[in-house]
Amino acid sequence: MKKCLFPLVATVALMAMAIGCSSNSSPAPTEGPKDVILPQKVELDFPSRTINRGETYKLNATIVPADATNQNVIWRSSDESVATVSGGVVSVPSTAPSNGKAIISATAEAGGQPDFCTVTVIVGVSGFELSEDELTLDEGGVSVPLTALFTPDDPTYSDVIWNTDVDDIVELIIDGGVVGEATAKRTIYVKPLTQGEVDIEVKTAVGNWSAKCHVVVTGDPIAVDTVTVTPSNMLLAINESRRLTAVVLPANAADKTTAWTSSNQAVATVTNGLVTAVSPGFTTIVATSGTESGTCEVEVRKDIYAEEIILNMSTLSMLSKETLVLDVTLLPSNATNRGQVTWQSSNQLVATVHPQTGLITALAPGWTNITAKTEDNSEIGFPSVSATCRVTVQNLYVAGYQIDDDGKTSAQVWTNNVADIPLVGDGGANAKANSIFARGEDVYVAGFSENSQNKSVAIVWKNGVIFERLSDETRNGVANDIFVDEANHVYVAGYEENSRDPKIAVATLWQDAIPSRLSNGGGKAEALSVFVTEHFAYAAGYDTNNQDVTVATFRDYGMFQLIESDGRRSAVANSIFAYGNDFYMAGWEEDDNGDITAKLWKNGNDGESTTLCKGMANWVYVATNGDVYVAGYETTSNGKRASVWKNGSQLVLGKDESSAHCVSVSGSDVYVVGYENSADGKPEAKLWKNGYATILGANAVAKSVMIQ
Repeated sequence: MKKCLFPLVATVALMAMAIGCSSNSSPAPTEGPKDVILPQKVELDFPSRTINRGETYKLNATIVPADATNQNVIWRSSDESVATVSGGVVSVPSTAPSNGKAIISATAEAGGQPDFCTVTVIVGVSGFELSEDELTLDEGGVSVPLTALFTPDDPTYSDVIWNTDVDDIVELIIDGGVVGEATAKRTIYVKPLTQGEVDIEVKTAVGNWSAKCHVVVTGDPIAVDTVTVTPSNMLLAINESRRLTAVVLPANAADKTTAWTSSNQAVATVTNGLVTAVSPGFTTIVATSGTESGTCEVEVRKDIYAEEIILNMSTLSMLSKETLVLDVTLLPSNATNRGQVTWQSSNQLVATVHPQTGLITALAPGWTNITAKTEDNSEIGFPSVSATCRVTVQNLYVAGYQIDDDGKTSAQVWTNNVADIPLVGDGGANAKANSIFARGEDVYVAGFSENSQNKSVAIVWKNGVIFERLSDETRNGVANDIFVDEANHVYVAGYEENSRDPKIAVATLWQDAIPSRLSNGGGKAEALSVFVTEHFAYAAGYDTNNQDVTVATFRDYGMFQLIESDGRRSAVANSIFAYGNDFYMAGWEEDDNGDITAKLWKNGNDGESTTLCKGMANWVYVATNGDVYVAGYETTSNGKRASVWKNGSQLVLGKDESSAHCVSVSGSDVYVVGYENSADGKPEAKLWKNGYATILGANAVAKSVMIQ
């Protein structure tokens, strides 16, 4: 018989209410049992519909059999950016993509087979014209573009047919298309051949829209209308050179030859637009084509002082003892006082900066302003300019374990990428640090240590020493995850063996070392993750039901609800994170082929379920801006590869035989920890910061990360 595991999310406060509340009054009289007729399926009146953008359509659902007791229907849309549904009324928003598709599902509330309707968004044409109504071209001149314009610009059917009634006056050039046939090319090029007049017509391939452009091909050369020089002002240092550009219009002018001159060659010269500074002063560079001209005013100085200073970052996060140099840009870009920038820190207890090189050294948690400043030349009209970067210094804590040559493990913490002294356990052979949490100046670690009786004891370490032994030392227990709230209450998720049957683990949530049993001991269960909000403590993990089949569940308003209701597939929730009114769970689920797939659940049955890949999702984290990050691995033909997903988009971190166990975000920095096997096949504990790896330790595994 297949044995499966299911995620659960327990609300401690609500659980207490459910257990503690009972009634001593006599039960109210009840009616006799009634026959309940269950629905077999739902039938929709259409399997597919096309709906115009911004419009609605009513789908009708029929429950079979018609006399089913419960006639309620649950409606869902696979993509609400394309179409929403409420009570069978399908609404296509005005922002829906052209040709967008959404599957509308109708399911009987009491169960049975659902039915589906595929909705396709149609965007019609409300306007059609050409980019030019009239063109005057020079005989034998250059080709000019002509574009068909739709309103809106993304109609569902956008093919057009180009044509002209006199094809010896102009030639229509369609890249990849044929004149007189439907094409997706909305832009053509009109090449003037001989003198005359002609109408160019374009029609929509679907519908009755058309537009015309009247073209006149003359024998007279087209004169230059304007000459524009870019830039129009220029500041140069002596001996500096810079190129100007001249744009001559119209583009089909007969002669666009351009001549360049300088009004004062003692100040600057110009050759084919290249200006070279000679001596201090002012000059006007003139570009002339035909009878028209454009100019650039040039100033030449002996020294050019910076008028603005820009740093490549306005905010920066650093770890204690980390060093970094900011990039500096001086404007104008040819400023000659580049070596006269000095640096200072507003709080040297947090971070120092070298006054000349700008090398920042992070010292302790906190923040400081790092300021770059140019030399003050106010006496000649150029005061000092400055730019500031706010630097936040943080501590990075990682928990995991080391493996010795005999295969024994020891609990390990790394602070700012440096290994601390291993955590002292209960004297047994093995210990592991599974989770880490920092609050104020205190660092808490959850894990286990074997005692002298070779029993694993669930333990919390605080600041490197044992703080609490959570489980009975006569039977096995493990602390998997830890959370410390603002009142310094310590919550730990894990398990402890059943006192009656040591082969069965009981999912347990400890608050300040007081246990709450999340499972009944009937089957193996484990709490793998805990997250605490202002009002609730949630625990996620797995349990085994009374048929030895596992289904994913979550606790919502004090009641368990199924995520996988058919009971055919195993699932485990490895991590939980609450954000606003939503909660997210990361874990795995077995698919119909028996493969393990990485899953992200949002709000259980009432929300979304996303399959990330074949593999495992180990941790979920939601940043302050709402971005959702998942750490785990992807299963490949050669093993597994550590990966992190941001809003469903995957970034592969490691090579084959690697895994990402935890992710945390601070500002724009993303920290992921896990392991990757070295060439000799042994694991290396790794930290990936923004995708770049640092080896924390050889023969080690990193399990948890936190930024403070």
